[in-house]
Formats: sequence, structure tokens, C-alpha cells
Amino acid sequence: FLVDALWAAVIDIEKWFTKWTVAATDSEPAKEYWTITQYYLSEESLEEDCGVQDDDFSTLRDAGIWVYNHSGELMLIPRSEADIKSKTIFTKQNCTPRMGTHYHYNMTQEMLCENQLPWFALTMDGELIGSGLQFFGDLSKPLKYREWCEKFEGSDVERV
Repeated sequence: FLVDALWAAVIDIEKWFTKWTVAATDSEPAKEYWTITQYYLSEESLEEDCGVQDDDFSTLRDAGIWVYNHSGELMLIPRSEADIKSKTIFTKQNCTPRMGTHYHYNMTQEMLCENQLPWFALTMDGELIGSGLQFFGDLSKPLKYREWCEKFEGSDVERV
């Protein structure tokens, strides 16, 4: 997201995102972006078999995906729904049909919005099929060719 275009309602952008500057070119000025990272391999796997591809060509070759938690430490989102339920405090939430089952980190009715982990897990048929980035905010500058943010009505947010 362009730094001067992203607006977040309650989360601290600087806690979760990192600024990344793209150098100017002959035709474009330098630009600053907010970036956020998730990893598909553990540090240990990278050190053990750097670059080795499994025969099944699966996207998740390891135990799941890693994202940064509230303390800035890497946290595993397991690749199986059973492990998400039993080994984490991600909680099953309502979801939009055909978009997988959504699991949000420690989401309760008492949780303050500013304590929301911006990542959530998506599962289908017992397996992790994706992850999403979600927080309350918007882009202050409309984009010409693509809408990157879903727009939810109040009733949609309450349903989650």
C-alpha cells in the first residue's frame, strides 16, 4: 500500500507494517509503500534444505505459514484445521460461502479492535488453503485499475 494512501482506523500501522522505498526511475518518482510479511517455510527448513523442492509441488511444504504476532515474534498458523483448533487460539468465525472457513486470532466479543491480529486463516476440507489480511481501514486515494480492499457494511462486520 502506498504510505500516504493507507488509512487504518484502529491498528497501529507502524507496529504491523514496514516501510519500503522504491527508487526513482527515469519515468517515475521514488515511492514509499507499507509492506507486511508472511513466510511459507520455517527458518529451520530454509537452513536445512535451501531451495530443495518437494516432488508434490505443494505450496506449503512445511508445517504451515508464519506471521508476526503482537510481540513481533514469528507465530505458526498450522496447515491442518485440527491443529489450528487444538494448538492455537485462533477461533472459528462466520464466513462468506465458498470462501473457506475463517479463523481469527483470539477473536471474542470482548476483544478490542486495536488488538486484532491482521492475519486470519482460511481452511477448507480440514486443510489450510490460504490466509488473509484484514483490518479496519481504507485507501484514501482511489486506485484506477483495481480495488484492493473489500467494503463491508456494519451487518457484515457483526456477522464475523
